[in-house]
Amino acid sequence: MPASGIVTVAGEPTERITVTLLSQSTDENTGEKPVVPYGQTDSEGKFTLKVSGSELGAPAGEYIVLFQKLTLADGSPIPEGQTAADADAVNQLDDKYSRPGSPVSVTIPAEGTDNLSFDLTAKR
Repeated sequence: MPASGIVTVAGEPTERITVTLLSQSTDENTGEKPVVPYGQTDSEGKFTLKVSGSELGAPAGEYIVLFQKLTLADGSPIPEGQTAADADAVNQLDDKYSRPGSPVSVTIPAEGTDNLSFDLTAKR
């Protein structure tokens, strides 16, 4: 299903936030790995979820939503060609958003949605 929206931090659209959905539905009978929809915000805070490099959207269901904004310690972007681990990146968002116990949840309806909206807080 198509799934997109916007992320703000303290009301301001924020770029380079990774949005990851963890399914709360389990189907142990299929033996299939759960799909993990993800996306990244642009300069306007907008994101589109995808389940692979070319497959957009997210399956209908209940999800816990995780958020991270990884940067260098001074807040600047991770340089091209470096991984977050190589750059000793830090998460600029409150840690509660990056754990499986995140307080943010969402339901993706069967018809999809283009109006997901999340307002987060930065680290203090």
